[in-house]
Amino acid sequence: MDIILIVAQRSSDEFFLIVLFNWLIQADLTDILVELKSPFLEAHLLHISNSHENQVDTMNLLYRYYQKNGNHISAARVMAKLAIIDNTAVTLKTGIEYLSRAILSAQITNSMGIPAQDKEFIHELEDYLDVAKIQLEIQGTLSRQLSCISSTQKSVAQLDTEITDLTELYEKFAHLFQLPECKLKNHSLC
Repeated sequence: MDIILIVAQRSSDEFFLIVLFNWLIQADLTDILVELKSPFLEAHLLHISNSHENQVDTMNLLYRYYQKNGNHISAARVMAKLAIIDNTAVTLKTGIEYLSRAILSAQITNSMGIPAQDKEFIHELEDYLDVAKIQLEIQGTLSRQLSCISSTQKSVAQLDTEITDLTELYEKFAHLFQLPECKLKNHSLC
């Protein structure tokens, strides 16, 4: 294995390297993959994360690659994209975890000094996380208090599929189900 990796580090044969990258992924040797220094690896990971059917796993791999190579703002952008992806594999709690990881990655960059646009990105992530936490609270309240009603069960399931915006949380959930504490939290974020 070590000889293959040494050859891979020195190779400029893109086809060989892509085959090797795919083999490492299929063999679940992704720890080795993210260690490789290849000019083709980032482009390949971007390609498969955008076109691969197992998008969550490949985006997590891209995140690990960026983290390993000190590109924390790109890692944060990948995690943010994962948090809001329309995919049943990403639950609300997982989305919150991804947002938290995105914020941590971006803050590492922030401590090193970043452009204003990236500071704005961090602020947007923090706002998004605040809304997601309110959504989680609404979901928990609905499942505890009104779980026997069919429409409530559908709403709880809907809240788990993707992070929604603040207006939708208020109108479709907090106001509709008369959740006063959640309504107040919605207003405080406006």
